Amino acid sequence: MFDLTFYILVFTIFSYVTVGFIVIANNPRTAANRILLSFSLLAGLWALAILIIYVNDNPAITLFWIRASHALGVLAPWHILALISSLYGEDPLHDKKLRTALAVSIIMACIAVSPYLIIGLEEPADENRLIYSNFTYLFIVFLFGMIVNALWQVFGRLKRSRGRIRIQINYFFTGLLISALLISAVNLILPIIGIIS
Repeated sequence: MFDLTFYILVFTIFSYVTVGFIVIANNPRTAANRILLSFSLLAGLWALAILIIYVNDNPAITLFWIRASHALGVLAPWHILALISSLYGEDPLHDKKLRTALAVSIIMACIAVSPYLIIGLEEPADENRLIYSNFTYLFIVFLFGMIVNALWQVFGRLKRSRGRIRIQINYFFTGLLISALLISAVNLILPIIGIIS
């Protein structure tokens, strides 16, 4: 039987990793290319976590990968901020605000893989309903704030940009939009209309 979700996730993993390695092979010295490789591998790992959750029947393994997907997801907005900064020739690791955002993102990722964010799975465990801790509210506020800040930076820089940098930001934003649409399709739209379960 043809499983559309499985193939979309495999294609997503392959696409992210391929783009990352093509970019870094083109010029491994630039900060922007290194950050884009890191972001591509992060996104590929996140898609792999979703794939493992989708195909796995073991509740313990499922719980581990659900926690891992939250940890990987909370690191993504920092990569967007760092990439936009690096496209302008800035070193994101020398920017105090970006270093602080990275440190807090790493702390949040560590919390996400621990029982302090997701306590466990509700019974029956095969339905993957999560039991969240009270820390979840802080996690959501931080993640939402980072996403809004990243999008604000992308749009702000895009409005002020010209030439090659504007094209690069447009390509990056288009890639993010396509990814968001694919993720929404797999997790929300296709299940609602009954194409996948």
